[in-house]
Amino acid sequence: MTNEELAVRIQQGEETLISQLWEQVEGFVVMKAVSYIKAATLTRSHTNGAELDDLVQEGYFAMLIAIRYFNEAKGWTFLTFLNKPLK
Repeated sequence: MTNEELAVRIQQGEETLISQLWEQVEGFVVMKAVSYIKAATLTRSHTNGAELDDLVQEGYFAMLIAIRYFNEAKGWTFLTFLNKPLK
């Protein structure tokens, strides 16, 4: 099942599918978290003590927000939409 299909079904009340969607998007969230840490290191800015695990956990909550507001009719992919709450 696609990320988009899962998000829509979760919105319709099938909350047991949240874990499946997380399994599918976790790699993307990790990639974004690693990118954030690398950028902070390169620019010598601080991550405010956040470690990779912390950022991935926050990514889970960002996914829950994205599920809530995702609108398939707008034509976005779920990962594109997930970028917004991840930032």
